[in-house]
Parts: sequence; C-alpha cells; structure tokens
Amino acid sequence: MAKLSGRQKDLVEKIDLGLRPQIIKLRRLLMSENYNRTTSIDGASLNSSAITDTYTSIKRNIDNRDRYETYWRIPTIRCGFSFSIDFSGSMDSGPNPTTWEKVLSTAFCVGRLTQNMGVESNCAIVGVSDSQSSSAYGATERYVAEAIVLKELKEKWNDDLFTELWSYQPCTGTYVSQYIQVAIDMAKRINASKRIAFFLTDGADPGVYPYLQSLVDLAKAQGIHLIGIVYTRDEHMAREYSKRIPNNVVIVNDPKELGIKMVKIIDGLVRK
Repeated sequence: MAKLSGRQKDLVEKIDLGLRPQIIKLRRLLMSENYNRTTSIDGASLNSSAITDTYTSIKRNIDNRDRYETYWRIPTIRCGFSFSIDFSGSMDSGPNPTTWEKVLSTAFCVGRLTQNMGVESNCAIVGVSDSQSSSAYGATERYVAEAIVLKELKEKWNDDLFTELWSYQPCTGTYVSQYIQVAIDMAKRINASKRIAFFLTDGADPGVYPYLQSLVDLAKAQGIHLIGIVYTRDEHMAREYSKRIPNNVVIVNDPKELGIKMVKIIDGLVRK
C-alpha cells in the first residue's frame, strides 16, 4: 500500500474535514432512501422472543405473524457519477499544490467517501493530441481529443491509485465539448437510477458556449444530469459559462469548495 507524502496528506485531510458535514447528511439520506423505497426482501429469521408468543398464539388459535416477518432489506436505490477532467497545460499551473493536484485530490476524497455508501463512480482525463495548441474549438484532423480513464467503475479509490495519478502532468489544449462527451459516455456505463456527469475545466472555450444548453438537454434525454465545473478566479470566464447553463454549472477556486458542491449536487439529485 502506497504511503501519501506530507503534501498529499495535508491536502486530502483538509478536503476530508470540509466534506465531513455534507458527507454525513448524504449518508443519512441514502440510508433513509434505501430503507423507504426498498421492495425486495431476502429471507426471514425466527428469534427466541417469538417462540413463546407463537406457542401462546397457537393455544388461542391466533396466527402469530411475528415468528416469520423479520426481514433483511436489499437496497434498491443506487446513485453514481462520472467525472471528466480537463488535462490542458494550465491545469498544471498555480502555486503548489497545482490546480491539477487540487482537483485530483477532490475527486479522490469524494469518490472514496461515497463509494462506501454504494455510490459508483468513474473518472477520466481528456486532452488534445496536438500539445502545441492552446485550445481547440472543434473536431478537426489537427485537434483530436484523447481520453484516459483514471478509475473504472469496478475499481476502488485508494491510496495506491491516488499516488499513481498524482504524478501525471497536464500538457494539452482545451476541448470542452469532448470533456462533456466523455463525461456522458462514462455516466451511461453506470447502472443506477440517479446518474450525474461532472465535467471540469479551468479554461475558456468560446466555440462550445452556444451548444452548452443543447448538450445539457442531450444528457437529460438519456437520464443523465450534466454538471459543468469551472475552476477559475476569472470573473469574465465564469459569467460566460454561467449565462449559458445557469442551472448546470458551478464556479469554484478552492478544492474544499469543489468537494462540498459535488456532494451537495449528488444529495440534491437523490432527493428528487
């Protein structure tokens, strides 16, 4: 088992601490939803306290149903999310830790804390094959998006995976439409009644702005709730995304804030 470095541990602990109140709320909600909406029953048990009641009921010619109506409930409510992350060079910028390290740490914390609640997740980075380009506004022969899956559905978030991914260095261009497509495609693989497709970018992509609402609608038609995350301090960029999809975008510039908003979105979808 890999051991986290001091810098990694400090960042993860900071995010975990900030997430704790929201995670507790989500855990309680999922437990309540699973219990209230469960219809599948598996098995029954007879406990010692029911034996005397059963004997007494027989003498009185009364059916004592307690002797066989102790059930184990099978959870049927399931939730999952996909997370597609911008792998452009700007993600490797900023003071230590970098934007990439902050975002990866948040994905790790949210994924690890929710997987024990039955929330499935997968995660990928998406870049542009032409690393000399600073941005790509459409699919052309020169600009081809490439996705690398960091975490499959069947895998568990753990320290080994986290330390391996930490060493990655973003180095490509911005291609928001492909972040969205990858997020939707990954969300389709999740066998859950509530599915969220998160995509994150720290850059502007004017070519995709007019199509953002259409992409949200496309995801919705497939039973997927698409959420854009813009990691920036740039107010102009934030406005450009927000005015296109005001109900499906969050603006953040802090990893703890990012994690809290992701968990709140999961919580809100489960409540619907």
